This record gives sequence, structure tokens and C-alpha cells, in this order.
Amino acid sequence: MTRKQVSYWARIRLIQPSLRDLSAHGGRPALFYTGHEVVKAMIVCELRRAGFSLHQVQRIVRNLEEGGLPLAEPRTYLLTDGHSVYYAFSDDGVVDVFKRHRQLLLLLPVHDFVDQVCLVA
Repeated sequence: MTRKQVSYWARIRLIQPSLRDLSAHGGRPALFYTGHEVVKAMIVCELRRAGFSLHQVQRIVRNLEEGGLPLAEPRTYLLTDGHSVYYAFSDDGVVDVFKRHRQLLLLLPVHDFVDQVCLVA
């Protein structure tokens, strides 16, 4: 991501700087971001690379935040089929965040099945 992109995302409130240093050199304030906002910016980049428009990404981020679905949690995943984005928060909990559906999708933890077979063998 470029500085210009990050500045624009901050202007449209997609990401929020935690600190602004107005005395920075060059006439522009220096912006500082929390780790959470950096993770969010990285996710925005990946969603843009996956072909989602900035408007769609804003909608996804807003739905995640309004749904109380944290982005900086370990062992969570965002999945996409190119049409929607799904938030996986456990081995069996997946939510469609693009459409803001709270309906859970089936997610089979294949690794658990493999572990069970290995224990029996």
C-alpha cells in the first residue's frame, strides 16, 4: 500500500490514526496507527487485490465492526469466493459479512477427522 492510499483511507475513515503529529516536517501531519488499524489496512489491501471495490470494502469493514467481529483476533479468517466475504471465528462458525447475514455456514474441521483417524490407527 502506498502513503497516498493510507492517507485517503484515513480521510474517508476506513482506517483511523491513533495519533497525529502536526509538527512533522514537510507540511503534512505525521499519522500513527495502532496494530489493529495496521491489520485492518492490510486486509483492505488484500480485499482490493481480490477485486472488491473500495465501496464494497468499506461495507465489509463496517459490517465486521457493527457485528462485533474483531479483525485482529488470532485464529480468525476472512474467506472469499469472489462474490462475498466470510468471517470464520471457530472451527464451525462462519458468517457472511458482505451481506451481513448472521446465518452460520457449515465448516467441517477436516484436521479433526484426520487426527481421529491417526489416533485409531
